[in-house]
Amino acid sequence: MPDEKREAAEKRAAAAADPALVEALLRERQGYVTRDLPDRVAAVDAELARLGHVIEKPRPARKAAPSS
Repeated sequence: MPDEKREAAEKRAAAAADPALVEALLRERQGYVTRDLPDRVAAVDAELARLGHVIEKPRPARKAAPSS
């Protein structure tokens, strides 16, 4: 079994090195964000993380101070 795990790790590393795959996942993610499908966004985020690509979560916008 260790050989199977090693081969799987090598395949993941090769996929992570493929910028086209990461770009495709980012485009897919954006479509889910646009359509407000958080479960699918989370699934794509998990796959991106597995490939070593970190998604920065947007920070909540600060509320402007009331103008006087």
